[in-house]
Amino acid sequence: MALVLRSTAFWVLACWLFLTPGHVAAGTTGSQSEEEADLILRVQALYDRGSRLYAERAYAEAVIFFEQALELIQVPDIHYNIARSYERLAQYGRAIEHFEAYLALHMEQEGRAAPDLADVEQVLRDLRRRAAPPEVKLSVVTEPPGADVYLDSRDTVRGQTPFEIELEHGVYTVILEAEEYEPVERQIELRRGEPQSLTFRLRRRTDLGRLLFDINVRGARIYVQGQVKGLTPYPEEIPVPAGRRQVTIEKDRYTTLSRVVEVTAGETKVVRENLHLDSPPYSWRGYLGWTFVGFGLAGIGGGVTIKLVGDGRYFRDESAFKDLQLYQNLSFGLGGALMGLGTALVIWEYARDAVDSDDLVPRSERIRAGSEPPPVAVHVTPGGGVGLSGQFLF
Repeated sequence: MALVLRSTAFWVLACWLFLTPGHVAAGTTGSQSEEEADLILRVQALYDRGSRLYAERAYAEAVIFFEQALELIQVPDIHYNIARSYERLAQYGRAIEHFEAYLALHMEQEGRAAPDLADVEQVLRDLRRRAAPPEVKLSVVTEPPGADVYLDSRDTVRGQTPFEIELEHGVYTVILEAEEYEPVERQIELRRGEPQSLTFRLRRRTDLGRLLFDINVRGARIYVQGQVKGLTPYPEEIPVPAGRRQVTIEKDRYTTLSRVVEVTAGETKVVRENLHLDSPPYSWRGYLGWTFVGFGLAGIGGGVTIKLVGDGRYFRDESAFKDLQLYQNLSFGLGGALMGLGTALVIWEYARDAVDSDDLVPRSERIRAGSEPPPVAVHVTPGGGVGLSGQFLF
């Protein structure tokens, strides 16, 4: 079973910090709630940066941020993600160390084995086999460099070219993949004491088109044919084979967009979508709208009352009756206007597509991504404020 990177949310880190004994690394007292809250924010920022770098295949850089987070707080999932990063870097000894730390810390803090114990132990057995004293050196070079290297299956990227690894003697299948180039697959036999060096000139694919994503919120995951390509804002064109391609954009708390796009060879298809909150907070429109509706009904009711009083007490040629008629018309007019305005605000409240202002991608960044300025979109702040993306705030 393939293991995936762990994503630890803010509230999970808070639970580890406040509820788990022995969680804080040496030198961190956590004696005051403000310091603990600041610690959580620092850890979450480091953790998120490491996760983004991992998604971009910058595994060595991801390790730096995961290890900085681990220096601040002892959480099993951080060990797990460091282990996954080292595994991608083919540093199997370090990967084994952190997988074992993940299992041990989970048992220590939770009092029970990790739920994925069997899967992790299987990975550890495979890593120990790979980390065994090697016998044959294999070198792989490609022109251009930067191709992903797989051995025997596409489950795990062993590294990128130029690539070197020491393996036990035997038969292996070398698989090379690079965006915009045709994949290469070759079976080789490694003999004891006979190092091998392979050189490949990759052929550029002629059936590729490109996808460019213009999304209104940051941190949304981009999937093409079920494979994650990165996080928004993503300013680079993504090469994909021509044809019908399934694209999905998703982010926690937001609607998920999924559709099929037609990609033409040699052309760029812009996927321009706006996500909005699943459950937006109630804003000033609703409160003010219902207030106006209430005052409008009161005004109309006052007009009806004035009419009844005037019809019962005065003749129509009397001066007092004419005054009451004026007040009645004013009440009807003002009440109707307030009801109309209030109804419009209430409809706006329920029809709007809200976006958290902290998640909104600035208009300038979307232009740098190669797209046209986005349409005006309503967004809200955590305090209930409202704005129009890119240009106006009110």
